[in-house]
Amino acid sequence: MKKRYRNPPILEAVCEIHFDLPAPLTRDQIAVMEAVWQPSLPDVRINEEKGLEVTIGLNGVQTKEQPGGHRLVARAADSSRIAQLGGHFLAVNQLKPYSGWAEGFRAHIKERLEEVQAHLPVQRVKQINLRYIDRLDFPETPLTWSEWFDFTLPVPSIIPSVGGTLQFHFEQNLPEGLGLVLHLVSIPSADEDNTSVILDCTIAWRGSASLDECPTLLERVHEPHPQIFNDFLTSRSKELFGAYNV
Repeated sequence: MKKRYRNPPILEAVCEIHFDLPAPLTRDQIAVMEAVWQPSLPDVRINEEKGLEVTIGLNGVQTKEQPGGHRLVARAADSSRIAQLGGHFLAVNQLKPYSGWAEGFRAHIKERLEEVQAHLPVQRVKQINLRYIDRLDFPETPLTWSEWFDFTLPVPSIIPSVGGTLQFHFEQNLPEGLGLVLHLVSIPSADEDNTSVILDCTIAWRGSASLDECPTLLERVHEPHPQIFNDFLTSRSKELFGAYNV
């Protein structure tokens, strides 16, 4: 039995698909997608990206701009959906409101990928990242962590487990050739009676696969996300965000 949430705290979901290419897509190739994406994502523009090289020597600090290629960014009229195409990757963003993986986000990713496949010489991928950024607002300050999160703070017992600030970074290999990068950070809240925590979780696959294999790989990088989110929260938190069984 799976859980869904009537009030999902997702700020943004991002899927990055990195192509296996002998050379980056050119500006002209990237520009082909302008006309393709504009009907559904009408705010379309190409940005020139630049890097900054910093050198520290006897003569002080010197900086030098370096070209970084081009990126096509296309946004929906309400800016809730975004597609980005760079020299080596496709990124698909879903901001609030997030309707669900099967209810829209997965289809949005597949549609953008199929369009790239149909118009550009892209045949293989080498990495897929799926990232969810949640903002959890709790009606309590200072926060009693054990009331809302199903974990114990990694501090000695002499340190109070109520209140404080948290910055937690964790990386781990997962089954099926996946990797996890997780951040948990408490942030200032605009409401003095609330405590806000950001849960930022990325599941990544790396390897070599054809574009036709991407639907299966997308399911693989998505599958751990719901359980990770659910296992972090106590029943009180789940009730706060409107959990129900499906």
